[in-house]
Amino acid sequence: MRYFKLKFHTSATTTLESYEIIALAQLELNEKKYNVDYVTDKSIAFKDNLWRLRWSTEPYMLDEGELIISDNPNGEKLLTLNYCWEYYQFLLAYGCMLIVLISDKAYEGIWFFSIFYVIVIPIDILRAKSKAKQLLANVLKADT
Repeated sequence: MRYFKLKFHTSATTTLESYEIIALAQLELNEKKYNVDYVTDKSIAFKDNLWRLRWSTEPYMLDEGELIISDNPNGEKLLTLNYCWEYYQFLLAYGCMLIVLISDKAYEGIWFFSIFYVIVIPIDILRAKSKAKQLLANVLKADT
């Protein structure tokens, strides 16, 4: 679903070398059970397997992302995490809910679910941003 996404990014600087960053990123992504799409000497792309069975207590995961390493003029490396938040699940659930509520002529339910999604969607976006910052910090924790 490449059309139903919001794209975000976060970045941090480090003194680690590119190969160290890639190795640490692969370890972290494998530990968190992400699927790695490709690895180059300056980037690594990953996705969450939506069909993987998981417990309800498992932590929130990013839908997909890419870690990109670039050089800073002061000799440090800049690690940027570009990630996506997919909203087709919310859109599909809201559409189904609208169809059911309109067919039952329960118009007050439309207001309830609209307000519910207005509250839940920003919270889910904030969770994704928090998870992205945590993933970036975990990759660079060897730098400290």
